[in-house]
Amino acid sequence: LRMWRLGEGEPMASSHDFGQPLTAAALSPDGGLALAGTGGGAVQAWSPAGPAWRIEAHDSRVTALAFSPDGERFLSAGRDGAVKAW
Repeated sequence: LRMWRLGEGEPMASSHDFGQPLTAAALSPDGGLALAGTGGGAVQAWSPAGPAWRIEAHDSRVTALAFSPDGERFLSAGRDGAVKAW
C-alpha cells in the first residue's frame, strides 16, 4: 500500500512505515484522511500533510474500517470481536 501526493509524484507513506502488515483501509468521503489498520490492532490516520494520529484500537488484527457518510466518525472492527465507533 502506498499513499501519494498528487501533483508531486512523491510517495507520502507506504506499508513499510507501519512495521506490521496492513489488514484494512478506508478513505474519508472528502479524501482528506486515510486510515490503515494493522495486524497488531493499531489504526493509523494520514492526512495530505503526513501522519495525523495513531491509536491502539484492538487487541489483535484490525479486520475492517469505515467512515460515516459525513466523515466525522469511523468504525473499526477487530479479530478480537469488538466493533468500535470513534
